[in-house]
Amino acid sequence: MKKVLAIVMAVVLIAAVFAACSAQPEESAEAPASSGGDQIVFANLNGTRSDVWNNCSLDAFQWCADQVGVKVIEYENEFNTETQTNNMDLAVNEGVDGINLFTITPELDVDLSKVAEKAGIPVVIENSNPEEGCVCESVAAYDYEELGYQCALYMADVWKGKKVFLCLGALGMNLVEPWEEGFARGMEETGNCFEVVGKQYTDWATEKSMNVTQDFIQSGVEFDALFAHNGQMYAGCMAALEDANLLDKVETMTEGGNPDELQWIKEGKHEYALSIPPNLQGIACFKALWMKVNGDTPPAQFELPATRVSKDNLDTAPSWENNEIALEMLGGLGDY
Repeated sequence: MKKVLAIVMAVVLIAAVFAACSAQPEESAEAPASSGGDQIVFANLNGTRSDVWNNCSLDAFQWCADQVGVKVIEYENEFNTETQTNNMDLAVNEGVDGINLFTITPELDVDLSKVAEKAGIPVVIENSNPEEGCVCESVAAYDYEELGYQCALYMADVWKGKKVFLCLGALGMNLVEPWEEGFARGMEETGNCFEVVGKQYTDWATEKSMNVTQDFIQSGVEFDALFAHNGQMYAGCMAALEDANLLDKVETMTEGGNPDELQWIKEGKHEYALSIPPNLQGIACFKALWMKVNGDTPPAQFELPATRVSKDNLDTAPSWENNEIALEMLGGLGDY
């Protein structure tokens, strides 16, 4: 009787194991399928999580992926050409279904997009105006020439007669150069009603921005307005102004509109921002790849809006943290 009982229990155990094994594929059956029948996987080759702009964009891209069950593999390039190139090779070898590419030079856009093209993987370019020869499905980037133009118009409206110090980002990324072209056009159109008395370039970060602002203050050149190219940079500029007891004597403007900038405006430590939420970029990049893998054609270029922010419209200013509104602004992900 014991032998019979043992045999029955063994049969039941084996049946349970086979039932569990056969059920496993059904658990992933609802995930989107790539051409190989597996879950869709996108690679996001971005800057670094330590940068607030990149971090916001990465979060928004991942947020979209979570809505539709896409797996995302992140590769941080740390703004290093060699690292970016190696990461592209890793993504291609992984056999991903699409790549979001945020490089540090427009030339690198061309080189790396061709690597992906050879592997048959669609690429979307983020935060760059790629040079001729770049092979990509779509570009999601603010028009930096237009942003420079809009900043000049904003300054003309609020800083007539002021002497302005410009603390700008890094040259060589095809971002600052077109920005300056647009800025010059805006100044000319508004009759040069304010004066640029100083200009320094940085690495887009806080410490360098603080140092160049300190140096400019020590130069003795008089100024009563300061522009910083992003919020992280303004944190350094603000520290330099505070150390020199100039924060209440110099009006300030940034391009970005991150949560810290809006809080500083609320606290009276900052006056103006041209808001350009990076979550719009991250969502646009995901949407382009999502459209492509679902047999649709994404727009060649996403138009991303910029908004003037001051203490008068803080309550309605665009948020870097509200992905639902950003997605709605871009028309959703589509019904696939």
